[in-house]
Amino acid sequence: MPGMSNRGRYGQYIHHLQTAVDFLIINLAMAATGCLAQPMPVDRMRTIWLLCNAAYIPVAYWCSPVLKSRSIYIDRLIGNTLKALLLHALLFISSLYFIGIDDISWGILAIFYGICFVAIPAWRTTCRLMLKYARRRGLNYKRIVIVGTNSTALRLLETIETDAGLGFRFMGFFDDNPTEEINHDRYRGRIDKLSEFVGREAIDEIYCTLSGEQTEALLKSVSIADTYGIGFNYVPQLSRYVTRGFTLAEVGAIPVMTVRPNPLASGFNRLIKRTIDVVFSSLAIAGLSVFLIPVGIAIKLSSPGPVLFRQKRTGYKGREFECLKLRTMRVNTLSDSEQAYHGDPRITKIGAILRHTSIDELPQLWNVLRGDMSLVGPRPHMLLHTREYSQLIDKYMARHIVKPGITGWAQVNGFRGETKRLEQMERRVEYDVFYIENWSVLFDLKIMCRTVFNIFQGENNAF
Repeated sequence: MPGMSNRGRYGQYIHHLQTAVDFLIINLAMAATGCLAQPMPVDRMRTIWLLCNAAYIPVAYWCSPVLKSRSIYIDRLIGNTLKALLLHALLFISSLYFIGIDDISWGILAIFYGICFVAIPAWRTTCRLMLKYARRRGLNYKRIVIVGTNSTALRLLETIETDAGLGFRFMGFFDDNPTEEINHDRYRGRIDKLSEFVGREAIDEIYCTLSGEQTEALLKSVSIADTYGIGFNYVPQLSRYVTRGFTLAEVGAIPVMTVRPNPLASGFNRLIKRTIDVVFSSLAIAGLSVFLIPVGIAIKLSSPGPVLFRQKRTGYKGREFECLKLRTMRVNTLSDSEQAYHGDPRITKIGAILRHTSIDELPQLWNVLRGDMSLVGPRPHMLLHTREYSQLIDKYMARHIVKPGITGWAQVNGFRGETKRLEQMERRVEYDVFYIENWSVLFDLKIMCRTVFNIFQGENNAF
């Protein structure tokens, strides 16, 4: 088949390798903690070893869909590992008590699971990063076609081509009525040409974005996938801003997709996020106060005006608040209406350094402590921008159902600074909505780590 040597015929076994190494780590952790425990009879030790491994079998089965997924989210990977270890602990410890082994030290168990909690996520993360690297080098990929040429199809193609680490190679569009927006060099023909193309080009998966009313075309696509024994995936036509996961249910014989609620709709999750904000911002303010004194002096010497810049911005639930920054510009009358741009003469020399390193954002730690902002969330915009973009962009105001942040998912993905075109703000909003609908503590930690990395690496849009 074309391209088989480059694709790697053993890619389907990667998740089996990951699971095998999980078992190896479990056993090595047992051996390490066994050296710390009191000596026990061989038969008793063998029983404990068998129960430990047996308890991981249902865990491995439960983890299998996550390990097979081609999307790689490190925060979700770590979160899934934590849940897996909690499930293993429940099964393992319960089985020990059931057969009467109830004298194992809780300290030994804590060390065992501590080793596993560090080693298993480290292994899985390393494996996924290596896999992503391999896919970017043209290995372990799947050939796919997209049936449909609507906006959903174009968004799907954009996602696939933006992240080579997903490991997809797009082979073409099929549609009986192609739209004008597609690149016709990538259009392969009507759906009745699909079967011959799938067989000739060794296609691995079909992604269908057609409307549910196009029954005949849908059934034909499914039939072709069944004939060749390849994957068929249906992509519903949803707004680009609907990024929450769905659970599949039934009403009688009719499948129904139910949207998960936003995680931050939970009072408990909001309490966790607020606790992290208060603790971290308090420690950061205490630790950075001495550092900010010489910075303030440098700002005063650079140009006349205050050290702090205060600006009204749109916050939680559309409420206005006073956002604090270190002043990086000469005092001017355009601050509330005109964004900074590359080569902006209003920016002072010390201001350029502060903006490039994001040090000018540090006073917003006080905004976090006061409750106006969070460490992570959609960036707050000027009031003028809120009025303008809320009329132009669908879901724009949805970004205000959580507190704005010092950093955010859009910013670490390059959508920060000046927005010259409407589509730049649309993408920023898309990332903000994704963050809101997929929030987790680990997601926040991931964004904060990437923020620090970007600061040291330098950002093109930080001016």
